[in-house]
Amino acid sequence: MAITVEFDTTQVKAALKRLDDAVRGEAAKQALQTGAHVIEAKAKVNLSGHGLHKTGRLINSVEVFNVTPKQALVGSRGVIYAPVHEFGTVIRPKRAKVLSWIGQDGVRRFAKMVRIPARPWLRPAAEESKAEIANVMAMVIRSFLK
Repeated sequence: MAITVEFDTTQVKAALKRLDDAVRGEAAKQALQTGAHVIEAKAKVNLSGHGLHKTGRLINSVEVFNVTPKQALVGSRGVIYAPVHEFGTVIRPKRAKVLSWIGQDGVRRFAKMVRIPARPWLRPAAEESKAEIANVMAMVIRSFLK
């Protein structure tokens, strides 16, 4: 699952040009990592808001990873149902005529298909946090300019 968030980085690029190459790369990497942590925190709040935190497996799998001076990835690693909750899906039986499970009330249920609704938690985290991300990234860049 890939979600891209784009920002106007004209001012950041201008500030980074004033730094030498080694410092520029480290500043960009730290700025991206700090911005990504904002998305991570908001995504975890969104997961809790949707009630997707009962076992803690999904919420604990959300992290920032593969941080370089050009990108930082945020998402769930190792939880195959993370995209199901983000985008929704339809489950149909593969080897049987119907799906069967025991509900929380102890009663066996049958269905030809089950629709799991989309409950976006990662995309809204990135969209709703754009201003905060820009601010924390700018603070990191400023700290390198002092």
